[in-house]
Amino acid sequence: MGKFLLSFLFALISNAGDLQKTPPAFVNGDKKFIFVDFEKAEYNIAFDITTQKTMVHSVIRFATIENGFPLFDSVHAPTKSFLDGEVVQTAGVIDPTNQTAYIGINKMVPAGTHVLEVDTPLLTGVKYDATGVRSGFFMSDLDDRQFLELYVPANLEYDQFQMVFNVTVKGAVTEHEFFTNGMVKNISNNQWQITYPSRYVSSSIYFHMAPKGAFRVISDRFKSVDGRSISVTVYGIGSDLQNFQFKAKKVFDELEMDYGPWLHNSLTIYAGPIDGGMEYCGATITNLWALGHEMAHSYFARGFMPANGNSGWMDEAIASWRDNGYPQQSSLTDHTDMANQSPYLRITDYRAYNAGARFIAHLDYLSQANGGLKLFLKNLAQTHSFDPAFTQDFQGLLESFNGKSLQNEFNQGVYGYAGNDKPTKRRSPFHPKLTQKQLDNLL
Repeated sequence: MGKFLLSFLFALISNAGDLQKTPPAFVNGDKKFIFVDFEKAEYNIAFDITTQKTMVHSVIRFATIENGFPLFDSVHAPTKSFLDGEVVQTAGVIDPTNQTAYIGINKMVPAGTHVLEVDTPLLTGVKYDATGVRSGFFMSDLDDRQFLELYVPANLEYDQFQMVFNVTVKGAVTEHEFFTNGMVKNISNNQWQITYPSRYVSSSIYFHMAPKGAFRVISDRFKSVDGRSISVTVYGIGSDLQNFQFKAKKVFDELEMDYGPWLHNSLTIYAGPIDGGMEYCGATITNLWALGHEMAHSYFARGFMPANGNSGWMDEAIASWRDNGYPQQSSLTDHTDMANQSPYLRITDYRAYNAGARFIAHLDYLSQANGGLKLFLKNLAQTHSFDPAFTQDFQGLLESFNGKSLQNEFNQGVYGYAGNDKPTKRRSPFHPKLTQKQLDNLL
């Protein structure tokens, strides 16, 4: 019994890393809802050309260190759910501050490891036509519930877990190809398995499938400063792919010089017909103007990763500081609470692009005696990437780098203790809000 208890406790401790970063558990009615740690999610995605319908059967192994009713997320309501082999009901649940919603499982579970099976329709990011099927998991961090949960059952950004996509296209008469930051394995005719790194979170995945030949493709390899040969894919329907390739190499060299070796095994660029872009781990959908901003996010956002909405300001502020030419600012004039909002917040505050960038410029001014903020960020990217972080983590590491407290500066700049400005719903030109028609056109 003693060995069993010791093994059980060790298993719980090993799962506690992601669970230490969750929002607080909360009570809704007579139920205590708890956030969980996904260990592995296998998504069986079946595209049917004949019926033009797509279904996903998800098998998710998760752990919890406390008793309660588990939460996960899926924008499309499950049609059938099983927990540890038993049929369970699920329903939408609103957080206590009315910031967002989740899917709650109507069954209390004890601490430990459990298996959830969920059937959901894939209703977003799919288009059938005479040549086959197109599907793209295109995401946004400026709108609620627009990460992986928009397409398949998923967890929040605090959680790293192994993801496997088993993709089948039924009734296809044409070949299909994938643009992705996962490893693609052809299982049989029109059946593939895509495996993503276990360090990925719900905002990391890049997945785009189309009939072969639907896009022009340029393949290249960039030499990293650490000697690796990085596979590069640039694709799109326009005629300027060479311009994207040329600029990508220039930005790649710039970022490696500033922040060290590329953090990913590949680089995938969709030269999309949009204004601005969106970042993924080692991938982006972007126009040429925003390419540098989006590639910088492969170091900050999809390298050094935010754990929640209150930490989302960091990467946009850093990328915007780069876009502005790395200025210094001797005084701090902005007062915001962009890192001190609801713990359930899941979106990035727009003020990160302006007030956040100025705050980063001020931190650079304060760090100049120790080599400047770019040196700190290089160390940060190379030693603390792929471990979802809070603003407090960033602050603590920067204080250690400078050997002094920066509490007053963070209080004024991001925690809002010195008086707040008002949040705005304006959009950044780098990350515009796309209509459903625009998103469908990207497919």
